[in-house]
Amino acid sequence: MLVALYCSNEGAFVGKNMNRLHFSQILSIPYADSARSISNAEGPQCGAGTIQEFQGLQQYLG
Repeated sequence: MLVALYCSNEGAFVGKNMNRLHFSQILSIPYADSARSISNAEGPQCGAGTIQEFQGLQQYLG
């Protein structure tokens, strides 16, 4: 559901990171059918900024 929420509201997040929501954003909630239609392969593509930022933080922290 988090990926579906992110994909429906990409502009509401800082740096394409689904963990960093802009202040006072109003999100549109996707319908259940829309959320179910996102495949396991699409999930990582939709949240690529989140994954890249996390990997960069891991490298920085060593």
